[in-house]
Amino acid sequence: NFPDWQALRREKLAITRGLNADGVAVLPDDLDRDGIDSRLGIVTFGTTPSADVQLLDYRVADRVAQFRTRAGVVDAAVPGGGRHRALTVGAVLATLIALGRPLTPALRLAERLIPAGRGRRERLGALTVIDDSYNANPVSMRAALELLRDEPGQRYAIVGEMLELGADGPRLHRELASACVGLDGVLCVGEGMRPLHEALPAQQRLGYFERANDVDLKALRTRLDAPATVLVKGSNRVFWACHFVERLRSAWM
Repeated sequence: NFPDWQALRREKLAITRGLNADGVAVLPDDLDRDGIDSRLGIVTFGTTPSADVQLLDYRVADRVAQFRTRAGVVDAAVPGGGRHRALTVGAVLATLIALGRPLTPALRLAERLIPAGRGRRERLGALTVIDDSYNANPVSMRAALELLRDEPGQRYAIVGEMLELGADGPRLHRELASACVGLDGVLCVGEGMRPLHEALPAQQRLGYFERANDVDLKALRTRLDAPATVLVKGSNRVFWACHFVERLRSAWM
């Protein structure tokens, strides 16, 4: 229900208005702070030297990130993997700093902590499914596609439209084509994803469907070369609400 991306951003930042005078906001170091009370205490995380928790390195192979913190340099496991989730771990460390708590409990977070629909991995025979079907926006979509590109073997994306982007929607969907470079196939779902489907090279197109329920999963199975990793990513109403991943599981098993 937001007219554009900036309106959504302003609404997100409104959460800081609920802080007391001695409250602390944990924020990305590169966030535009326009609209945030400058008197608030702030602890930052990110990739720049000015961040209170700086991501120094992320190792794809073992899903471990290295951070510089006020307490020194630490290594932390990254459940689910990906540089974007490494930054989320950085946010956890920054929160512990804001609370005056030790960082140790956050350095070995378990894979089982990832909720369904938020990047949980599941093996279906020779297929690995990354279920990121609960939500999507341009930043998280690009991050998920980047994670997929780092996976071994064949890599496929089933992507659903990103809702509530206003007039910028067609452009933001079309620009995802650059994040799909190197993938073995992309299947697009939802009217908003039509610009991406049209922007993809022909050899990458696995198909376009207006609704997730229209996808013929048995036919899709014959087109995917295993072993393979499949990412399912889209806004809540596209995949999550219609139990798409459950249907995918049934078709494969």
